[in-house]
Amino acid sequence: MNQCCLLGRLTADPTITTYGTGEQEGKTARYTLAVNRSFKTKDRQADFINCRSFGRTADNAEKYLKKGMLIAVTGSIQTGSYINKAGQKIFTTEVIVENAEFAESKKVYEDRIKAEAKANDAPTASESVTTSPVMAEPTQTAPTPTYDATPAAPEKKVADDDWMNIPDDMDEMPFS
Repeated sequence: MNQCCLLGRLTADPTITTYGTGEQEGKTARYTLAVNRSFKTKDRQADFINCRSFGRTADNAEKYLKKGMLIAVTGSIQTGSYINKAGQKIFTTEVIVENAEFAESKKVYEDRIKAEAKANDAPTASESVTTSPVMAEPTQTAPTPTYDATPAAPEKKVADDDWMNIPDDMDEMPFS
């Protein structure tokens, strides 16, 4: 049986290509997943797995998948080879994705992207950057606060490690 399951982050937005014509036309999506190794070392280590999807899975990858997203994929491993321009035989291995699912909520993804941008001192869309005529250097201005009269709905607490919090007093698990 050739079946694999991977959980990792996209290293870049998927690359989409079309093939065929007419009724035989379709899309393929190629992307790489950074999959953390399960053993613990001083430095975190990851494997970078090339993935390819076709048809509806490729359409969904084009519409919804973005760099940095945590996704879970299932599929099969496919090997191949080709001769490069130097005449050397190059061996390839990739996962042919049959199913891809989000492994984090959109809010968690967006919050992480904002935190990374802030850590890199990059202005976000809600901040503006202006140039001071005296110093001729960019200066940041604070975003204009907005106020909403409707009370906010209570947010669900999500653990920092992306795991679901299960109450201790729960007798039965919903998936048993």
